[in-house]
Amino acid sequence: MKWASITEAEAHAFYDSPDPASFGTLLTTTLASNYDKYHCPSAHDVFPESFAYKNCSAEYLANSQWGQSMITLDPPAVDAFYFPIGTTQQGTDETLSVNYWGV
Repeated sequence: MKWASITEAEAHAFYDSPDPASFGTLLTTTLASNYDKYHCPSAHDVFPESFAYKNCSAEYLANSQWGQSMITLDPPAVDAFYFPIGTTQQGTDETLSVNYWGV
């Protein structure tokens, strides 16, 4: 905890997953949702030091986005604020970035 300038007790309170109001609960829920949606290998299998078993690694998500636009073409949520949708030149509804590129 030295690098974060917080005590172990403070870190536990911040990330405490059993507490439904904790950051840890939100983080764990979000990670598990992405893991289930994108069928990725567990980050724990790639990085054993990770304690999040249902967690896509950043490398997996980045490579999937770079190689096949997986996140852009299938966003984790269709939300007007975070993932705005527009109609492409082909008449399909896609996320704003795809629409902006004119595909």
